[in-house]
Amino acid sequence: MKKLSFILVALFSVGFLMAQNSAIISEIGSLNMSYVNQTGITNTATITQSGNSNSAFNSDASASTLFGLLTDAKGVTQNGNYNKGTIKQTNDATCTVTAGPVAGLNQVGDNNISTITQTGNGAVLNENAWVQQKGNNNYSTQIQDKNSAFSHINQIGSYNSATTEQFAGNNLNASIYQVGNGNIAYQGLGYLTTIITHDNIAEITQTADNNYAIQYQLGSLNSAKTIQESRGNSIILTQNGDGNKVTSLQKGGYSNMAKLIQDGGSKANIVQDGTFNFLRRGFYDSESLGGSTLDLNQIGSFNELNLQQNNGASVNVMQNGYGNYSMVIQN
Repeated sequence: MKKLSFILVALFSVGFLMAQNSAIISEIGSLNMSYVNQTGITNTATITQSGNSNSAFNSDASASTLFGLLTDAKGVTQNGNYNKGTIKQTNDATCTVTAGPVAGLNQVGDNNISTITQTGNGAVLNENAWVQQKGNNNYSTQIQDKNSAFSHINQIGSYNSATTEQFAGNNLNASIYQVGNGNIAYQGLGYLTTIITHDNIAEITQTADNNYAIQYQLGSLNSAKTIQESRGNSIILTQNGDGNKVTSLQKGGYSNMAKLIQDGGSKANIVQDGTFNFLRRGFYDSESLGGSTLDLNQIGSFNELNLQQNNGASVNVMQNGYGNYSMVIQN
């Protein structure tokens, strides 16, 4: 049985009149689909689906564009298998109010897909998105393009994939937490054009086997923290700008790999606790350029370091164990 639910709510405001639209959808069964489209301010929408093969789409245009204390909220809850949840919030790019959109997605089951997009938000504060997934083979993407955004992804299960992208603005915060095997996490904080980002924080925590993480930062005074406590973890760290700082810990496993690319006075502190760890082995060495600094602590056996530095970069390496290898080229 296929059940289709469509709700279209439109708000037209004149002057400073306020109105609030609210949509609540509950579906129990299989192969359901829900669609909510709201235009205006202070709208709220909630979609709850229980069953298999559900699909939910929640759209909001011109949210919170007039009143600084008002916030639009969108929520999707799916309990079942093969669910797909999408939330899209678009604000007036010229908006200068202090409120912003809020989006939340909760999925329990296997093979779920989650996408949250918040764009064009001119609000000074509170562009907030969060996702929680419990199950296997989940996939989550969050994209935010304006100031003071906050993004949070929580995945518990196996073979999960998470992505957070934040562009432009100040004081952005992205966090990914994964518990399971074979997880992949990507964080990109920076500017697509000439807009510089400042004071960003990106944090990835993975507690499982065979995790893979990428942290990419463009701008000044950014901070990234990665903790991987398992076997066979990998991390790629890229910092381009002044005053960036990254702290990476790989503990309790073997064959951990860290690749580091620094430029413009960035600072990195990397600790690898285990055996067969290396800071970049292969065709491409890690690079520390333009006055950047690296503190590397390798605890265990058969560790390896390959590093190229120039333009006043510095490195401090400690290897505790046997059979370690270090190669540093400074120009």
